Amino acid sequence: VSAVAHDGFDMQESTTGTEFGGIWVYCPSADDCGLDSLATGDFVEVYAEVVEYYDLTELAEPESVTVVSTGHTLTPLVLTTGELGTSCTWEGERWEGLLVTVQGVTILSAPNEYGEMGIDDGSGETQLEDDLLDTDTHLSDLVGDDLVGTVMASVTGVVRFAYGSFEIHPRSEADVVLDASISPPPPAPPSPPPSLTPISQINYVADHTGEACESSPLEGEMVGSSGYVSAVAYNGFYMQESTTGTEFGGIFVYCPSADDCGLASLAT
Repeated sequence: VSAVAHDGFDMQESTTGTEFGGIWVYCPSADDCGLDSLATGDFVEVYAEVVEYYDLTELAEPESVTVVSTGHTLTPLVLTTGELGTSCTWEGERWEGLLVTVQGVTILSAPNEYGEMGIDDGSGETQLEDDLLDTDTHLSDLVGDDLVGTVMASVTGVVRFAYGSFEIHPRSEADVVLDASISPPPPAPPSPPPSLTPISQINYVADHTGEACESSPLEGEMVGSSGYVSAVAYNGFYMQESTTGTEFGGIFVYCPSADDCGLASLAT
């Protein structure tokens, strides 16, 4: 659970956020979902119908919401405003339902009748919303009524699509940081450049009907890859493509000698 509202909650499949990994769960009443007892960081199981509500994918009117565990820490995914955009595109829809952070953003427009404001970090415009937090009132209390041109060090919130635009919904005052001296969440690790092959692509085998372990489809090919070191041995090291671990996302790098890979200087 990444955010709780009066009529539902947002949830995502990992604590760090993955493409297409977030969704809104709509609850006609708080009692239907036990909203009063839900909290950010809860891990829940939901059984509900998948509904497209004005281009927002959601789980609607759950038959059950079960809290499996609590107290998990979510790390917002660092994006640019241009990656979200405003219009309904595939590029923006990847982040729908996720907890994200944008940094160094400027308010472009005064709040409209719905409390929506345009914001931009230089990469393109998206919207800032006031559904969970009365964002425009909070900002007005901090900097005055004229919000246009206000620069925020970071804004964190959940992503939704409504009224023809993707929006960032801050959850509390702590999600809006004006003081640049306050460190924003750490940036997301860079994506591998196009010339590198993801570890999962090296490992992935589509046909898993055989009884024996399948070989890599890239066996014998020279590839470049990148990842996080998880263990160092005398003859190589293990690395994985994410800090949390993903299917087919780990591999052993064999080194005939320690000098070949600089093993002495590698660390987890």
